[in-house]
Amino acid sequence: MMTHMSMTNESMTGESTNRKQQKENTRNNILQAALREFVDKGLADTNVQDVAKAANVSYGTIFAHFPKKDDLLIRVINEYGSQIVEKFNNLVNDENDLEKILRANLKIIGEYEPFYAQLVSSISRLPNDARNVLIGIQSVVSHHFQRGLKKGVTNWVFKDLPGHLAFNCWTSLVYYYLSNRDLFAPGGSVIESKGDELIGFYMRMVRK
Repeated sequence: MMTHMSMTNESMTGESTNRKQQKENTRNNILQAALREFVDKGLADTNVQDVAKAANVSYGTIFAHFPKKDDLLIRVINEYGSQIVEKFNNLVNDENDLEKILRANLKIIGEYEPFYAQLVSSISRLPNDARNVLIGIQSVVSHHFQRGLKKGVTNWVFKDLPGHLAFNCWTSLVYYYLSNRDLFAPGGSVIESKGDELIGFYMRMVRK
């Protein structure tokens, strides 16, 4: 027979699990709302009141989960930065040539384009921990880029360019178009409309 004590313990465990799940659901709801607000209003210009309203929670609830706005910003950027890195790594391998690596890079950026464009545009105004997420993404892409470039140089297909300058040229080209999406693709995706053109132009630059 189940004792009153064991029934009480099970009830308390169940309540604890439910509270934990509820807390996690609220946290995820806040992160999703924050992402939408950061995309709409900008990473640096969104305030906590905006996020609270979008998440349909109180101002205090936001701070119960994220004591400072920077904590929320960094968590959102980390969350989606990790997804970008994971998806990119799943698309590339050691056999890919440079063009395939560039296409994989644009494919992932395209999936997160509004967020990525805000990240690029606001980078100079973000806290260091948030800026480091973009640097981390760049480092992963750079690793594969350098391998693809070296492979092309070894096969006498590409010019023997300094790897860091070649990568920075590609990144700057893409980031310029992302930062000016309203000019190059008003109301649409700049990656979808200009991606092939950017890759074609860049490949002509590096080929012999």
